[in-house]
Amino acid sequence: MLADVAVVAAAGVTEVPLVITYQGCADAGLCYLEVKVKGARGMTMKNRVPHDPATSDALDASAWDYIRTTYRDHYEKDFRYDLRWTLDIRYKRITLVAKDGGERMTIDTDLVFQSANRALRCGTDVFIVETKSANGRGFADLRLREVHERPMQKCSKYCIGMAALGEVTRINLFLPTMRKLGLVNRQPEGSAPKHPALLALAA
Repeated sequence: MLADVAVVAAAGVTEVPLVITYQGCADAGLCYLEVKVKGARGMTMKNRVPHDPATSDALDASAWDYIRTTYRDHYEKDFRYDLRWTLDIRYKRITLVAKDGGERMTIDTDLVFQSANRALRCGTDVFIVETKSANGRGFADLRLREVHERPMQKCSKYCIGMAALGEVTRINLFLPTMRKLGLVNRQPEGSAPKHPALLALAA
């Protein structure tokens, strides 16, 4: 079983179409810097590069170069925003890969969402299952439909965590998924330890 750790930074101003994530696999000692931007029709496009796990608690010069370059190449304008750390997401992941056909399934459980002063633990009886296949009709897709489990339209762990911790007010789009996960009206734990801030590098 894998443990995947993500530290998410979001722009400190509103309506900036960018989310920056450090994603790490504890078992394998891997870490990536991921920059998500909005593509055509609002689709999220992910860009990532390997990163040193030892420096994942801050945005160093190489991270900033990658963020600015990705933003400029995608939106054709300079990135002129400060950033602040917003959310820490920790969970255990099982990945299943088919021997033939390229089908893949990930199963995430034991999720913990943590902001500066709140934390919410989902437990080991809550699972987020994601399937990937060529046409959306792989073996896992069909088996899940047989037990009446349908895909959720909105299942971003970052957005769900921010909503469940009360860090945002516009949560209607994610309410069906939060209900499915049993997170509606769940009371977060207070006084969670504060994560080191991701400080903006001087321009």
